Amino acid sequence: MLKTSNLIIVGYETEARSDTNEFVPEFEADKSCKTPEAKAKNITAKITNWQGTRADRPWMGQLKRIVALDTLRTVFLDSDDCQAGDIPVDWFANYLRSMIADEKWYDRDGNLGEDGPVRMVGFNIRRFVKFVGLGAAEARLYLPHSLWYGADYRGTEEMLLPKPECTGVPLSVALNRLQIRRPDACYQYGNDAAVDCFVTLQVVSKLSLFPEFTKHLDIGSPFRQPCPGTGYAKLVTAVNKLRVAAGDKVAARLNKKKKKKKRVATA
Repeated sequence: MLKTSNLIIVGYETEARSDTNEFVPEFEADKSCKTPEAKAKNITAKITNWQGTRADRPWMGQLKRIVALDTLRTVFLDSDDCQAGDIPVDWFANYLRSMIADEKWYDRDGNLGEDGPVRMVGFNIRRFVKFVGLGAAEARLYLPHSLWYGADYRGTEEMLLPKPECTGVPLSVALNRLQIRRPDACYQYGNDAAVDCFVTLQVVSKLSLFPEFTKHLDIGSPFRQPCPGTGYAKLVTAVNKLRVAAGDKVAARLNKKKKKKKRVATA
């Protein structure tokens, strides 16, 4: 049976909550602003910046879409596929709760379960787990504090560009050096949850952060037919679903070949 770390690879998108439009903190002008006009302009700029970043602040923003690859259950998750009316953060919290209920990761007291702690990885992952933890609390859904409060997760960008050595180095340079596939050279994370998840998956594989996981998956090439009974088949299926959702060209070519074979078989 394939063994992997309890790793959940995450991509997500946020949006501002509609009920926070009227809330604006009281800002003070910078001391460098001497005239009334300069002070007013400075305060206006701060308000504009605040309103533009509400989506990234818990309570002011919310998770719009969550895409994840659970390597322990070998499952591909996309909140766009959940039932109409479901809130993405509640849907994801309930998914985590299903593992907690079985005491696989944590018991109800926050102690480690039989499979040990879960690890999440993705761009700005600490922001994500705060959204999940606080959002779950708002919905009165139990999540152990060990899962999100003060959790020592490492973000994708942090792994690729460690500080202070890589201060000022563009993310695109690291992605190009590792030959990470993405939609275009102008890629910026935070715009497409599926693409971010797929990019992080490639980074995890390239950096060999989870050796057992990397050993069984070569993200840079089409996957071969897995050996029966290894547990590899489910993981390949889950990853290929992610690749399709992310618009990966390799996955698209594989799908076309499969469709052609089916047509030939039925002709």
